[in-house]
Amino acid sequence: MNPKTVKLELLAPARTKDIAFAAINNGADAIYMGASSHGARQKAGNSLADIASVIDYAHKFGVRVYVTLNTLIYQHEIKTIEKLILDLYRIETDALIIQDLGILKMDLPPIALHASTQCDIRTIKKAQFLQSLGFTRLVLPRELSFQEIKEFHREMPEIDLEAFIHGALCVSYSGACHASAVLYSRSANRGECSQICRLPFDLVDSQDNIIVRDRHLLSLKDLSRINDLELLIDAGVTSFKIEGRLKDERYVKNVVCAYRKQLDRIIEQSSGDFSASSSGKIVSNFEPDLNQSFNRGYTPYFGYSVKSDTKMASIFSPKWIGNSVGTVKEIINPKTLKIKTFDKISNGDGLVFYNLDKKAIGFRVNKIENEIITLNEKLITLPRNGQQLYRNRNTDWDNLIDRTPSTRKISVNLSLRVVDNGIVLEAIDEDNNRVELFKTLQTEKAKAPQVDKHESTLKKTGDTIFKIDQITNQASEYFIPLSILTELRRLTLDELTRLRLLTHRTEKPGSIKNNVIESAQSLKAENISNSYALALYRDKGFKDLSEAIELNLADPSAANEEPIMTCRYCIRREMGYCLKTSQGKNWPTQLYLQPSVSVNSENRWKLKLSFDCNRCRMLVFKE
Repeated sequence: MNPKTVKLELLAPARTKDIAFAAINNGADAIYMGASSHGARQKAGNSLADIASVIDYAHKFGVRVYVTLNTLIYQHEIKTIEKLILDLYRIETDALIIQDLGILKMDLPPIALHASTQCDIRTIKKAQFLQSLGFTRLVLPRELSFQEIKEFHREMPEIDLEAFIHGALCVSYSGACHASAVLYSRSANRGECSQICRLPFDLVDSQDNIIVRDRHLLSLKDLSRINDLELLIDAGVTSFKIEGRLKDERYVKNVVCAYRKQLDRIIEQSSGDFSASSSGKIVSNFEPDLNQSFNRGYTPYFGYSVKSDTKMASIFSPKWIGNSVGTVKEIINPKTLKIKTFDKISNGDGLVFYNLDKKAIGFRVNKIENEIITLNEKLITLPRNGQQLYRNRNTDWDNLIDRTPSTRKISVNLSLRVVDNGIVLEAIDEDNNRVELFKTLQTEKAKAPQVDKHESTLKKTGDTIFKIDQITNQASEYFIPLSILTELRRLTLDELTRLRLLTHRTEKPGSIKNNVIESAQSLKAENISNSYALALYRDKGFKDLSEAIELNLADPSAANEEPIMTCRYCIRREMGYCLKTSQGKNWPTQLYLQPSVSVNSENRWKLKLSFDCNRCRMLVFKE
């Protein structure tokens, strides 16, 4: 391999142990999953035993496992987190993804740390500060353009950059969203986001006149950069992250497989400039299709420009509408429709249409015969003749994914030879790991050729991670009992597996720079939730210190002055009324959001929007 070859990492989410295995078998180079607590997805925690099981399997392929501890930590939780980190180190976790810098003041084992996107790494100064603390990787905000990422890499070429390539988008910079905490006492920085951004809103002026009614104005489409991987590579990204620690196994299998194929194509065409960061050949029995998995429509977000005028929001529905499959021909009754389709519809499929208010209405197909479909239940709102139908659940696709598990195998060459008093089997895998085992045996010449018998026995790798590519048989003229050969093959492959685990290189911790960068004094320390974090910031020369809003939720005025969301996304720009355009003058300068009347909420609230046009961002305040 070219010594200058850059290793590219496809990083997949895993809610559970089984999903982690599926991600690995479909081509992930690394997995990220939550520990038992303090992950930014509270409902995606895993036991230490399950994480250890994933690590054992992953390391056989050189796949790394990162564990998320990327929430704020309260003072009384410090000792618990210290113990958890030590336990994760003992099971050979490759790195921790963290948000709370108080962790750096804990009694840590030598484990690598990645700065979560929850650290809100918007500026190079912030990135340099985190690097000075010993982080080995920065998980960049989704909002950065490819050009901005390239500038990060140019200023900090020695640190790994990780970027999101697919999945859900948060409307606020991660780590800078306090809306759920302030409005519902459920903190996104504690893994409890209530996702208010997916609600329908009315956009109103200062006199409560409705400008836009009942639309999901903060609900973004999903990110997709399947065609932008080369731009990210050119920008200096080496880890490509799929969002989705709450997604199911079908989603993860499909998305990982799609991006694996795209990365492999880039690697193959690179003439040795790039390689995958893990080993093994993937065999998938389905063709991935990103349009078959949950999405709200796709957007490249700000990848191409910080002033992108592409549509980013999914204002009519925060749900998955699916793919167009046909039209309505006739409404026979509220449970029976006649349809015209250009794709096969099956029993159990989920179909969607839009009502007159452009609200998505979904229903399940109970039975289809010719062009007549029977629904599971009566429709309250009926579609119109000629109306477009979309499918957001494809039963045939789901069944295909479920019944065709992918496999991942390490290529091995075997060599069998006769020596004094026995035989030797040597195995060399695709990473040049080599083992050989000797078996005492009184050998004698065979009366008939043994090549086929030897080969068929040695190729039976069963449920191991190996696939035999080549066999060199220098003992073909000798009679060797097949039971002996079977045992020797099994022991040799077991030893090769142990060697692969021993030679797996867990990521090394980064080095701490004692000469703290001068810009630390110009940065603001936010989300401080424990004395350890406070001490770290003070030690590093920070002057502007801000306590986490989560510690003051009992105070109604806690969020009156600070924005509860900071967004690069802008409602005015999305709707075509940017203040920098002549069209923007047609809308009032001061705008507010209030939950639509369709939202059943005991706590009615209103949000004030502020537009910082010089920096092209939108700030959201609790009114």
